[in-house]
Amino acid sequence: MSIAATNGLVGAISTEAEVPYENDKTWTLAVSGGDVAIQRWSVGKAAKVDVYNGPVLDGQEVEIKTQSSTNLLYMTPTTGVTYIDFARKRADSNQ
Repeated sequence: MSIAATNGLVGAISTEAEVPYENDKTWTLAVSGGDVAIQRWSVGKAAKVDVYNGPVLDGQEVEIKTQSSTNLLYMTPTTGVTYIDFARKRADSNQ
């Protein structure tokens, strides 16, 4: 599933979702109803790599700042339908 969003995403995902991501900006991700694994493409699209060492857990809110060669992050729920709130953090001085 590909999701069109420029300033973030709020909603439910049940399969892998391609989420637009602006490199070198800080984003926040809040997860509820399940866990979400986050991946990005490495340089040259050699392989997808984890943004974290494991999934973002149900009830957790995390900050993300990374580089994706495709300007996309791939969010995959580990169980059923999971609700996410993914937004660019405005308080960051480099925003």
